Amino acid sequence: MAKRKKVVFILGAGFSVPALDLPQSQLLKKINKDKKHKSLINAIGKIWNDPINVPLEDVYTLFDRSVEKQESVGSFSSARILKLRNDLNDAIAEIHSIPVKKEKKKYVEDFARKLCALRWEYYDRGLKKKKATHGKYRDDRVAVISTNWDVLLEEQLGKTMQENNYKLKRPILGTTRGMFMDFCMFEFQLDKNKPFTPAYIPTSLRIKPHGFANLKFLKLHGGINWFQCPRCDGVIVNLTKRDSYTPNYKDKDCLVCLKNYQDYSHKTSALKRFFISPTFLKDFNATHFRSIWWNASYEIAEASHLVFIGYSLPLSDYDLRHLISKNINKDTHVTSILHSNDCSDIDYMRACKNYQDFFGGKATIEKYGIEDFVNKGHMDKILDSARD
Repeated sequence: MAKRKKVVFILGAGFSVPALDLPQSQLLKKINKDKKHKSLINAIGKIWNDPINVPLEDVYTLFDRSVEKQESVGSFSSARILKLRNDLNDAIAEIHSIPVKKEKKKYVEDFARKLCALRWEYYDRGLKKKKATHGKYRDDRVAVISTNWDVLLEEQLGKTMQENNYKLKRPILGTTRGMFMDFCMFEFQLDKNKPFTPAYIPTSLRIKPHGFANLKFLKLHGGINWFQCPRCDGVIVNLTKRDSYTPNYKDKDCLVCLKNYQDYSHKTSALKRFFISPTFLKDFNATHFRSIWWNASYEIAEASHLVFIGYSLPLSDYDLRHLISKNINKDTHVTSILHSNDCSDIDYMRACKNYQDFFGGKATIEKYGIEDFVNKGHMDKILDSARD
């Protein structure tokens, strides 16, 4: 049986750098520029001599270990460290909520548009052939796996899909056509019926049963717009305004608990951020992450072409490296889109070596960067390889 053609994109932080101009190594410096985060930086400075240049991985690893082991750090109790970690999460989310100029994210718009076009093409083809229900969804030729917390691509995919749904008059529950993002988990919306546009957006696990097309968007580390209720364990995805990714989320209620429990208390159901920090102690055992990671393994197994964008395949990401090595097929094509101008020559050479060592020279490494990849026909050529 011939393997079905499918392109799976795996995105790293480098995908968003041209638009956000915010590499992870610069986050603490950016936070330091805002006076309201001065106490956070000062606290970090009591642990490290150079609080704005210490690697973010070291900060989070120390915080996470202290909270996990209930250990004090210097003059800080574990409870104080927990607050510092939450404050750092909020500060990072707030930075990412700053609006991005349209011209800087043009490549993201084009990337989203091309993904949606290919997904819709094969969904529509399946409907026209009047295939059985279980068959018309299987012919998805593209999926996205992302290690990023930011909402840059997520927002654009939502807007592109909704514009297409409105244009084709397919935005309402009960229609037979339409396309939505599939996070491959059961999530709720922070504000009911107030997503990118007023149109109805079903949760991920209800997209297919309603007859809509789904574009899998698997965020392995969660997102700054993802929240979890400590009472019902439900995950809420905020698809509203960018400014609500900031600490204002603490005033929001868990709609599930509010509806189901007469003894509802905001204190017991206060939402907390749900993303994996850049720590060396990453924990993916939450039910929702296990679902996402299992689906990611399935997508990698199905892929005829894996395309890495802005991802250096570092040794520290052993979870993702294990997932790839466990599920990739021997005949799968591998392409890595890097940009030597986005990092030092040493970092670029290290990234190239990571791919060469991991894939045994199988990977094709391109250094023209994400913008040229999208705008100069390289992406079109790869997407065409998924067509038949």
